[in-house]
Amino acid sequence: MKSNSSKLFFRNTNYIIYFFILINFFFLFYKFNSIEPMGDQAFQIYWLAKLLNSKGFFVNNFEGSFYYELLKVMASPNNFFAYYWHSFFIVVLYFFSIIFGTFFIDINQTYIIFSIFISSLNIYLSYLIYRLYIIKITDSQNLDIYSIIIFLLINFSYHKFYYSPLGVHNFAIFLFLLTFYYFQKMLLNNKKDYKNLLFLGMLCSISMVSHQANFLLLLPTIFVSIFLAKDENLILKFKNLFFFMIFPAIFLIPLIFLIYVYYIKTGVDTGKPNISFSWYNFFRIESRN
Repeated sequence: MKSNSSKLFFRNTNYIIYFFILINFFFLFYKFNSIEPMGDQAFQIYWLAKLLNSKGFFVNNFEGSFYYELLKVMASPNNFFAYYWHSFFIVVLYFFSIIFGTFFIDINQTYIIFSIFISSLNIYLSYLIYRLYIIKITDSQNLDIYSIIIFLLINFSYHKFYYSPLGVHNFAIFLFLLTFYYFQKMLLNNKKDYKNLLFLGMLCSISMVSHQANFLLLLPTIFVSIFLAKDENLILKFKNLFFFMIFPAIFLIPLIFLIYVYYIKTGVDTGKPNISFSWYNFFRIESRN
């Protein structure tokens, strides 16, 4: 009887997770709503302010427009492995600020609230992935109380707590988890048709232009996983890779073009590259004067 009542109480674990996420959000807001921006956080707020103060999308002069302020940072050769990869994050943050910015004290608080909101959503995405594997392992549609407790304990992290107001990291993790969750559902349900592969490629692409780590982690991992899939002939593997790579290729073309313009194209007078290319500089291992 006790076992049945326990199962009944925890039949829908979503409510427990929702409550935990809500408590987490308000606690983080209490701790960090007035934190002083630093480092990348400060520059991203400056970049956001430039976009918000731009002349908009539909203007006669390109200079001063939304696109100009966005691309000016992305197209800088020093930012090819930094802010170029934060472009989707800053665009989403821009629209969030347009819609909800009036509810907050200033642009700093808007940035922090957005970050904490996304950080809280990451808990739910983690729960969906966790639940996916627990159900697969136990062959049950319900999580017991012990599984829930383990999940909640996992979410108490020093780094997760202190990174919660640092927007781009949380947004990148959100898209990483979303892409990973969709990919795992595809594999577990064996639904690798062209529509799912195209959508997976799109998710992977917007994840890549949210943070450079997603480019390094997601794209090679999914690519190799598709290529090494069992019980598929070589032609089918290449076909799956083709559909998956359509969107990542489109998203990478601007970067390849910029690298060509700044590092490879030779000058007419000198016959030498305009700017010397260095992998150390590209990966920001060393600074360039």
